[in-house]
Amino acid sequence: MASQKVRPTVLQLFFRISTYNTDNFPPEKQLRLVGRFFHLAIFISLIATLFGCQSTLLNKIKPNEFSEQLYVDAKLNFAIKHPLNWKRTIIPVSSPKYQPTIVSWIVENPRIETDNAGRMLIQSIRQDDKASLPDLLSNFLAETPELKSGQAEQFEHPAGPALKFLGHDIDRGLLTIALLGKQRNFIISLDYPSSRFEELLPIFQDIVNSFSEIIRPDNYLESTMK
Repeated sequence: MASQKVRPTVLQLFFRISTYNTDNFPPEKQLRLVGRFFHLAIFISLIATLFGCQSTLLNKIKPNEFSEQLYVDAKLNFAIKHPLNWKRTIIPVSSPKYQPTIVSWIVENPRIETDNAGRMLIQSIRQDDKASLPDLLSNFLAETPELKSGQAEQFEHPAGPALKFLGHDIDRGLLTIALLGKQRNFIISLDYPSSRFEELLPIFQDIVNSFSEIIRPDNYLESTMK
């Protein structure tokens, strides 16, 4: 059975010819061989550099880059985009914890699926002519555990006037948005471990920016108010 020739790799060839003795060659041929060795060495070093750059670029991927999922709730009049691996909490109607105006998600880690980072909820509230942003926010915060420090800041969201609250202590933090919509008012709140504030903040900002109110026809509103 005829034996097959195995071709050496580029790296093996380089080390083989780089240690080759050229003393027996004429000076002109020695110069040509040295030039070839030099170009081959540059080629191999470029390959090594490219692999090194690729590894560095992969390490620099931002942790807050994630796949999104659109969630539309026609009953509670809103739509948002949230990370694909965040799981919506399903609470049976028969449970004492069931609240028909609230939708909540288990906040997963975009890099580690088994890591539970906290909870996000959105509450849709029937509008009251006397309701204000401070009232809307304080009514929600009254039902949450007290934090050591916090501050509120008003801003304009595309869906309407909004008030942002950021509170935290050693173990946990709370980011809450109170929003006055055109037909309903909303609370968007993220409860998270303090250690992951910097990671989850840009994700929550993307979620808030994606929030939109579903505006129903006037005749539908009139029929539900009767």
